[in-house]
Amino acid sequence: MRRNEKGIGYLFHKKLDDWTRIEKIAKENGVYEPADLARLIKNHSPIKHIGIYNMNILRVCYEANKKEWPDFKNVSFYEIIKDNIERLDLLMGNDPRSIHYGSTWEKLQKKKDKDYKRSKYNRPYNKVIENIRNRHNRIIASHGKKEFLGWYKSNRKNSWLDFLDYIIRSLRSKKKGQTVVYNCKVLRDDNKMSKTGMSKLGTPEGLQDSFVLSSSPENSGKVTGKDVNIRYSGILPNKKK
Repeated sequence: MRRNEKGIGYLFHKKLDDWTRIEKIAKENGVYEPADLARLIKNHSPIKHIGIYNMNILRVCYEANKKEWPDFKNVSFYEIIKDNIERLDLLMGNDPRSIHYGSTWEKLQKKKDKDYKRSKYNRPYNKVIENIRNRHNRIIASHGKKEFLGWYKSNRKNSWLDFLDYIIRSLRSKKKGQTVVYNCKVLRDDNKMSKTGMSKLGTPEGLQDSFVLSSSPENSGKVTGKDVNIRYSGILPNKKK
């Protein structure tokens, strides 16, 4: 809807509708650091009742076929999920490396890997797909489309899904020295960070809830500030004491 561009109310709104004023407004109201503002935004997010991970589940499905979303009456929702299964499974809070893709796939894996263990792949892909479908449909049933579409309009150009793919590549990387945490879950920990204390990764914003920490192979398990690279997205607000 086009704003009414007449009157004093519009002039006030025009002054306030400017990101460059946020710092001044924050400091005037007792929020002095960017980290404090970030924590406030996350704690009082208008989409907190849906959740950023659920929003991105909708995003992956929506971008696969915007015309047919969310009912997918004329296309196979099953195939859409299958084509994006690792991304979506990760957003569901799981480790996509544990998916079992059927008997033909298993035979191929046994030929490739003499140390193949069936127990490592304990989640049939058909069940994984069904769980993702159910989650997507529950989100739509509970919250509808409007809120997501408004969120998507402002976030469609962000790099969140690129980071998601980076997480998956890091999980599967043969390079040693990788610690991978996603949605507060430790999925890979070559550096034994979970044993030495995740609090080392605390920041003024809070503990990082999704990140990849890469150290040189010779320092694997002995992480210091040297020769370490951290890539992260998202923060976990500090817990109340």
